[in-house]
Amino acid sequence: MENPKILITDDGSHTILLEPSMVTYHSTKGALNESQKVYIDHGLKHLLHLQQISLFEFGFGTGLNAYLSLLQTHLTKQDIKYTSIEPYPLASSIVSELNYPKLLKTSTEDFLQMHNADWNQTIEISEHFSLLKHQYKWNNYMPDKNKFDLVYYDAFGPGHDESLWSLASTIKLNSMMSIAGILCTFCAQGQFKRNLKASGFQVESLSGPIGKREVIRATKHSDI
Repeated sequence: MENPKILITDDGSHTILLEPSMVTYHSTKGALNESQKVYIDHGLKHLLHLQQISLFEFGFGTGLNAYLSLLQTHLTKQDIKYTSIEPYPLASSIVSELNYPKLLKTSTEDFLQMHNADWNQTIEISEHFSLLKHQYKWNNYMPDKNKFDLVYYDAFGPGHDESLWSLASTIKLNSMMSIAGILCTFCAQGQFKRNLKASGFQVESLSGPIGKREVIRATKHSDI
């Protein structure tokens, strides 16, 4: 059984450290910096031309990616339908200590509402942001017929669970996404890039957050 603990990263923001595996949810070089760079700057801001965005996140985790996406809608007034899976939700005692709202000088209420939202129900967090969380493992998740415009693929790295980055996973991701939909991830592993290309994606290597040279943005160009 893994024991989650709060860890302060180099930019002052929190992440979760799992013991005894010593796996972290975010980069220890800066959790907030990583999420902003990989998922908002390279992902959500790439879709400013869309008024409505259907978004899927693998790994709700600390809720940081979802919260930053919510804050972005305050600026753009885009409508985001946010779907996320998380097999192992964090305890409320840990969530209440996470410091993202304090660092960002924003609403703790909205952040906690996301974590406290009922599972398997669409919850309106704001006028422009709805949240649907499923407590599933990736291999048990069966998406509906609606296609996603944007995917935050924030699974633990290939060294932790190689199956999450396999060809079978990229084929599944392809089936979930609309043509020209984009996928963002911190993982720049060569084999994962090859799996994406084999699954109908065009792959770009982009500048990474602090402490990481590059990350990936993949655009779906065909069904397979």
